[in-house]
Amino acid sequence: MGPLVSVTTAYHRSVETDRAVTPTRGTMGEALAVGSIGTLLLLAYEWVLLTFASDRLFAGYRFQAWSSNDFMQEVKIQDLVDAGPVALWYLHVQPPVLEALRLLLSFPEYLAGGTMTAQMIDQRMYVLYAVFYGALLFTVFVWVRTLTRSRAWAYVGAVAIGAYPGTIAMATLLDGTFPSAVLATVMLFLLYLAIRQGSPRLLNWWLLSLVLLSFTRTIFQLQILIFMPVVVFLLYRYRMRRAKPVAIALSVVLTGSLFVLPAKQYVLYDTTATTSFAGNHQIEVVSYRPTDTEVAAVEVPPDIIENAEQFDSGFNSPENVELNFILTQVGNDYYLRDPFQVAKNLLWGVQMNTFQAFRWTHDYSIVGAGPANVAADLLPWTPPSSVVLSWSFYWLVILVTVGALLYVYGVRGLIQLVRRYAALAFIVATTMLTFLLANRYDWTEADRLKYILVPFFCVVFISAVSRAAQKTRARRKSTAREPALESRPI
Repeated sequence: MGPLVSVTTAYHRSVETDRAVTPTRGTMGEALAVGSIGTLLLLAYEWVLLTFASDRLFAGYRFQAWSSNDFMQEVKIQDLVDAGPVALWYLHVQPPVLEALRLLLSFPEYLAGGTMTAQMIDQRMYVLYAVFYGALLFTVFVWVRTLTRSRAWAYVGAVAIGAYPGTIAMATLLDGTFPSAVLATVMLFLLYLAIRQGSPRLLNWWLLSLVLLSFTRTIFQLQILIFMPVVVFLLYRYRMRRAKPVAIALSVVLTGSLFVLPAKQYVLYDTTATTSFAGNHQIEVVSYRPTDTEVAAVEVPPDIIENAEQFDSGFNSPENVELNFILTQVGNDYYLRDPFQVAKNLLWGVQMNTFQAFRWTHDYSIVGAGPANVAADLLPWTPPSSVVLSWSFYWLVILVTVGALLYVYGVRGLIQLVRRYAALAFIVATTMLTFLLANRYDWTEADRLKYILVPFFCVVFISAVSRAAQKTRARRKSTAREPALESRPI
């Protein structure tokens, strides 16, 4: 068994030391081609639906029910065009990046003082989201190629995430979910590379992507960001090569930038939350219904109302700022008054959100008899709406992934791998915990929110299967050679 042991040992050493390298120019060029083709294919698919199936679309042009103008987190596009960039400063209903993109897409109308309709901004957003779709395929391709050193498996990863009906559904849902998912994937990839290479330069690119993500999505706010100074310190202490003072100073600046938006919110609206729905979430996630007496007892500072009046559109309104302040105070009092009931209700919320997270992503936003999303539902490989099927599929993926990782690394090796990439695991875990605590009473959108991490788990799944397949081939080759080697005279 000597040759077999030596081959297996050599294989384990190659896995344990990881085989990731800096992506080459050739890999980046190939990934750019994959992303570009993905963008063109999605745009072509949308054109086909608009041309030949417009009667099946919502309002004749939308792939899902709601216009971007209808979402609670987005402002009315004409109000945004009329107000201009100053509206982004007074935005409180959500972080400003999505509205900044919508304003950028409306720039010709802003300069000319023209009219911007909901259909005009929606159609431009579909094109932009198709570009984001290509960026997602690009990132997944590079990441899988880096992990496996296999072009074939990189294509499998890009096709898998690109063809996943949930990806098509999110790429044609005009809220902030899809841009956040793409940026989160880039952010996690940069953190992986920074740890793998011990590179302060890549660590700063990761921090920059995290700053941008904090300006994009309320999930990546203080409940995660508060830990980042410690995470950055530990990464420099245990994972980075010796860094120049300039790199360290830049890391300090970028880490501090994570708290700029919460600080702005506090100055204007007396809250560190980056959405004025935070008060609703705070009480609804623990199923608490305040009394009229509790609500009336809270005194609202007049300055936050005056600031909110500077840009009033949709739910970005003074009324929402006032309600957010009141519910936050009521929620804080309840959390301190009855912590055991709060903990009990949080556990109930996790249970409900977990159940919803295992439903098909493309079933999100179903209205009446459906469909939830025409672009996703018309794909020939889209499975029917079924809790049994969705749970079976997701659990099968999880079990195969865990089994493949244990087969490749073993228990001890897998623990060492998690320890090495502890910062990455921490961010993934806290992000998961955030959307598992995102219910509002008995209503949850965990089926949509989970998509933010779906590309990451797709990379892990494809890479685990790839490495398991390679280890199996290595073992078979060594077994086939073993009799002949042992029959040689000594």
